[in-house]
Amino acid sequence: MKSSFKTFIAKVLLKIKNSLLSIIQKGSFKQINRDKINKILIFKNGGVGDIIATYPAINNIRNKFKSAEIHLLTSSGSSKKNTSSILLNQMKVDKIIDLDIENFNWSKKIELFRQLKKSNYDLIIILTDSLSNFKRELRNILFLNLCSRKYVFGSKLNRPGLFDLDYAKQDNYPFINEYERNVLNVEPITFTRKIDLTYNFNVQNKNKFKIGGNHRKNITIAIGAKRRNKIWDYENFLKLTRKLIDDGFNIFFIGGNSEKKTCDTIINNIDLNHRNRCENFCGTANFNDSIYIISLSEFLISNDSGAAHLSSFTDTKCITIQSSCDFEGLWYPIKSKKYVIRSNKNCLKGHLCNKNYFCGQDITVDMVYQKIIKS
Repeated sequence: MKSSFKTFIAKVLLKIKNSLLSIIQKGSFKQINRDKINKILIFKNGGVGDIIATYPAINNIRNKFKSAEIHLLTSSGSSKKNTSSILLNQMKVDKIIDLDIENFNWSKKIELFRQLKKSNYDLIIILTDSLSNFKRELRNILFLNLCSRKYVFGSKLNRPGLFDLDYAKQDNYPFINEYERNVLNVEPITFTRKIDLTYNFNVQNKNKFKIGGNHRKNITIAIGAKRRNKIWDYENFLKLTRKLIDDGFNIFFIGGNSEKKTCDTIINNIDLNHRNRCENFCGTANFNDSIYIISLSEFLISNDSGAAHLSSFTDTKCITIQSSCDFEGLWYPIKSKKYVIRSNKNCLKGHLCNKNYFCGQDITVDMVYQKIIKS
């Protein structure tokens, strides 16, 4: 079957699916009395990057419904819960409701239904996962329709679910950046496409990390990622760290407990006279702390991970080392699109890729180093 015909089928299928989802969702939003929207539930599932990419959309919802009480329903887990806390700390939402996906049995479903039903939400907004499918969205809409006494809105598929790769190769590239997609999906109720990631640091952040000196000589590095096929080799990070130390930069490592040992090993392999210019904050700095550390750096060097998206809250340039296991442009940090170094091995498999190794071996240490020197 020719690629052009597959693309046509995919386009038609996506349009039909989204039309059906739109019909099923409650309410005509031209008739909503926005003055009577007092309580809102936002449903967003996904990982760290997914939550951060919804920040501008949720910010626009907050600005449109200033007096409304806003709750966020999202999957639980230490890292995701930590990310969601950013929305609480910045007063974009008033409450986080944990959705324990791993233990979501019938008793938990009934308990959640009763909790949501009792809350009497005037408006429920679904911020659809970029990988979602029709079956999942239909389930979400039907369940949340039962929980709302008024309106459910927002569910819209990004991928047809058939011939996805052919659909992605068309000239009019459909997979826009996630930050922009989320903002566009809520535009019918917010009336704006504004992308605002303003972040206010608290006194605790500033007192916890006394990082002085010339910020232009600070570089933060995040070596981790959720999936193995997104992780640049440890040896590359070590070689890059040595070059940057030789150039007089101070290096800060951020990440979780799982990266702490590796970053300690990198530091221990630096010349003894220069180790005092490296600090390992892995496992000790939470997401709010990490954003503050990034803000005090000229660059963040990161794999294609949640850490890269933390830079979006700052003016720090983020050099993202990205394999081709996901669609181009989809997960570029919104403020640092031009600093992404992407592998030329365009497999375009997206999250269908299950390789257990980083496929972007064509990304060299010198490529990353030159991006820093020339920026």
